[in-house]
Amino acid sequence: NEQLSINLKLELEAELDAEDKPDKKKRTKSKDKLLVKFPDGQYFANNSTLDTFLEVVWEIGIDNIKRKDLSWGGNPLITTSKMFNNQVQVDSQRWIIVPNSTRDKIKLLRVIGAMLHINMEISTI
Repeated sequence: NEQLSINLKLELEAELDAEDKPDKKKRTKSKDKLLVKFPDGQYFANNSTLDTFLEVVWEIGIDNIKRKDLSWGGNPLITTSKMFNNQVQVDSQRWIIVPNSTRDKIKLLRVIGAMLHINMEISTI
């Protein structure tokens, strides 16, 4: 207090009771699952959002997506070798960027669907 010249005053009280904040809620990470419906009525849903995302990409076709030269986060969506940590191998010489969050996976699938004119219904379950 003296060194910093902040005029700090401390008051000590013997009986202090700590209280929990009743309105404070714990944040929990939910395990969402993706549900993707193609126009022909075909559904894709797995226990993991990654598996569902990859199945949808394979159904659309890696080469079809690659031809559109799409990017995600300023990087090419599909590359011929692994260039980024968040890429997954989807073919012998194809690597795709996979977003971490379910929300971003949905966004990316919607972008791919729009660019390829595929009217997919994407939701979480």
